[in-house]
Amino acid sequence: MLGTASQSSLSKMDQSALAVLERFPGYFRTYEEQETLTQGLKRHIPVNQTFDSANCSVEFNVPRDVPWCVLTPATEDFHSCCVTTIRYESPAFKVDYTGVNRTLAVFGKQRQFFRSETCEQVSGCQICVCRIEEVLYTAVYDTGEAGSDTRYGVSFFNFNGCCKCYNEG
Repeated sequence: MLGTASQSSLSKMDQSALAVLERFPGYFRTYEEQETLTQGLKRHIPVNQTFDSANCSVEFNVPRDVPWCVLTPATEDFHSCCVTTIRYESPAFKVDYTGVNRTLAVFGKQRQFFRSETCEQVSGCQICVCRIEEVLYTAVYDTGEAGSDTRYGVSFFNFNGCCKCYNEG
């Protein structure tokens, strides 16, 4: 079962580590478990809805030198000029939202993985600027104070999220 430590690794952990694993069972996985999840998440869901510019009654500034585009994307519109690659990372250290560098909790082979994306702009695409949106994930961190009730904590951490195309014109 994903997120469940093996019996041999459980017997070697202290009680506070076991309590964290019990409280946050979906947070921790081995590299092998993460690879299985990643392969299962690589689905391409087709979109059956498109814009028909002939039926659009909203007024937009239309760049006449871009024949395939009849609408200028708004600030929040997604556009195909941007290319993204999804990966999952498992950092040992990460600065949280308050600016504190934290050691992320690891229990044997059980680690925390976070979805992160890269962002590149297609060469020659000038209709927009590609930018990464940050996302917040919660993660369990380890203070290193063995035997302490405050050894483990939870905080928010920024990661690279979705790659989007923004009109800055």
